[in-house]
Amino acid sequence: MNDDRSAERTYYFRYNPLYLGVLSGIFWFLLGTASVLVAYLNPDGAFKNPQKFILFCTTSYSVMILLSIWLVLSYYRERLVITDSTITLHGVFRKKTFFLSDITRLIWFTRFGKIILESPQGQMKLSQGKLTDFERAEIVAFLYDSVDQKLQVDWSKFIKKCVPIWGGYELLTHPSLFVACVIPDIHTYTQSPEG
Repeated sequence: MNDDRSAERTYYFRYNPLYLGVLSGIFWFLLGTASVLVAYLNPDGAFKNPQKFILFCTTSYSVMILLSIWLVLSYYRERLVITDSTITLHGVFRKKTFFLSDITRLIWFTRFGKIILESPQGQMKLSQGKLTDFERAEIVAFLYDSVDQKLQVDWSKFIKKCVPIWGGYELLTHPSLFVACVIPDIHTYTQSPEG
């Protein structure tokens, strides 16, 4: 039996392109270095107190460089990992894992377009971020089928408000139909060849 759902699947959010973090880091480093160097050398005596300016520049540009490093780290680290029994959300510096059997509520629709999972360990907010329609549909189908229907809230609002944003797909009542509509190739993900 070939069960695609038993394999671990990883979805990278990648809100910002990698080059944004790299180029901004280089830019702030060069600008900071030039500013500190000009203040330190003070060729025309324009700085009456160059030490204060150097301290200000070093602090300010260091913050910007750290933000650039955070952008690069988020590109590689922020992801969602799904197995047949767990869902793990990795951030830049921490991760949160829920067992699907521990989920007490699944909220499909929120004001900010996030899917919220609740369990005794707390909340997990899943952003749809920069995921492709294929990835979104796969996550939606998996959650819909894996979490008890009695624990799911606002599915109809989710279908009406979120799905059209993804590409104007017709209103569908079950995610397996939605998945098949979005990408015909993954129809086998939710239905066996016999069915």
